[in-house]
Parts: sequence; structure tokens; C-alpha cells
Amino acid sequence: MNSSAIADEATALLKRLKITTAPVLVETIASKLGIEIHYLDHGDDSISGMLVRDGFDKTITVNASHPPTRQRFTIAHEIGHDLLHEGEVFLDGSAAFRVNRRDAASSEGSFTEEIEANRFAANLLMPEPWIQEQVAQLLGDDDGITEAGLVTHLANHFQVSKAAMSTRLLVLGIIQSA
Repeated sequence: MNSSAIADEATALLKRLKITTAPVLVETIASKLGIEIHYLDHGDDSISGMLVRDGFDKTITVNASHPPTRQRFTIAHEIGHDLLHEGEVFLDGSAAFRVNRRDAASSEGSFTEEIEANRFAANLLMPEPWIQEQVAQLLGDDDGITEAGLVTHLANHFQVSKAAMSTRLLVLGIIQSA
């Protein structure tokens, strides 16, 4: 799926749920999509979360030891998997269930579905029009704002990590370096 189609999916979800301001409440979105969220100690810091689909039941587990901004991105990422991908099938006796998970490999950009789920999460949490509006407002209010200051302000406003915001601003061509 191309980047534009992924952005369109995130935009359509925000529009359908009438979400128009940041920060996007990903827990509420998950609930409206019929997805339960559980915060657990995964026992492995490299696992951020996972989506398990068992018939009509859907659950996102989130690493309880991760910072809130990472947890929010993980939930958005798993929502992306739910909307965009089927997931792996695991057979347990006679029952089958599907799983997607977010781990260290997810951020490496080596798996197409992980790249797509990350793009979906970025577009859901930091929609381009909302970013552009905030940037215009900030630049209008303060001519001397640095790129680092812009990243920090926007990360706080959208309740995402500075790393996620920096990457988003680089992709959008708003800043030139991280």
C-alpha cells in the first residue's frame, strides 16, 4: 500500500470518528473499533505491543514499562495493523487466531507491513494538515524558533516522542535534520 493510501486511511478514520484536534486519543479510537487494550509487562523490553485477533475479539497489549508517548504510538501502530493487515495465523488446538506485534524490527523498516503500520500511526497521531497549521502558527508567533524548539513544542502538543515528531517533520520536509 502506498504512503498516500495509508495517509488516506488514517484521515478517513479521524473523520469518521469526528476527531479534529490533537492529541488524538488512541485508546478511545481502539474502543470505538472494538479493540480492548491491556497494559502488560511483556518481560522483554524489545516488544512494544501486539495485536491479537481471535474471531471477533481483538486485543492490543502494550508494554507497561514503556513511556506514555511510545505506548500511544504502539497503540496507533497496532490499530494500523488491524485496519490494513490480516496478521499471522497461529493454530492452538482447533482454534485459530491472528497476531501482529510491534518490536525492535518494526522500526528498522525491513518489513513492509511494519513500515505501513508505522506510517499509519504517524498519520493518525500527527496528521499533516494539523502539523502544517501548528507550524504556521508557531512561525508566525516566533521568528526565532529553532528546529529543536519546533520539534519539542510539536512533540508536546501532539503527545508523541521527540524522535517520532522529528521523523515526521523530516518526512514532511519541514525540517532538514534530526
